Amino acid sequence: IEEKLRSLGGHLALQGEIVGPGIQKNRLGLKNVDFYAFNVVDVPANRRLSLDEALDVADKVGVQFVPIIERGESFGYSADELLEKAKGLYKDHFPDARHNQEREGIVIRSLCGLVSFKAINNDFLLKED
Repeated sequence: IEEKLRSLGGHLALQGEIVGPGIQKNRLGLKNVDFYAFNVVDVPANRRLSLDEALDVADKVGVQFVPIIERGESFGYSADELLEKAKGLYKDHFPDARHNQEREGIVIRSLCGLVSFKAINNDFLLKED
């Protein structure tokens, strides 16, 4: 990964998450350790790349990007609608995930990458108690 990032100019950094056996209870139920990027940063410019730019870098570097559930040019969800959208199972977006595992929630981010927040799945929270 480092070598491929250097070939793109050496000024980019990946931010992501390692998932799999032995990592944070392996909530996805994955069989192998893997890496999913969710941000690409232009370090000297101190700038998060836009979604399209980040997806392009991830593709060139050969890493997976976190699953994108929905994409659009506008945002019209109420808080209640977002909480409902946060519900679901990991297997809906990670084919290798356990069949009955509730996902923790979803991340909502502007296409430019400047605005980001998480909607937590209340069903997941209740099961964690």
